[in-house]
Amino acid sequence: MKNFRVRVEELVKENEDLHEQLNKNNFITTTEWQVILLEINLKATYCFACCIQTFKIRDLKEKILFPSRKLSFAQELVWS
Repeated sequence: MKNFRVRVEELVKENEDLHEQLNKNNFITTTEWQVILLEINLKATYCFACCIQTFKIRDLKEKILFPSRKLSFAQELVWS
């Protein structure tokens, strides 16, 4: 258990050092990172909505152009 505690303390220290280096180099702040993640999520949601809309349009087009394809299972058995 003592070794575990020592290792955790080392990892915490290493993490603090990395954060300090990151802040010195002015890479990116936590707030900027959160904004970037938010934008990524919004774009992913928009892409998903576009995909759904595309499928709905494709389905509607099929229904309009080929209404006879809506045969029931029983009708398909009779015709085959």
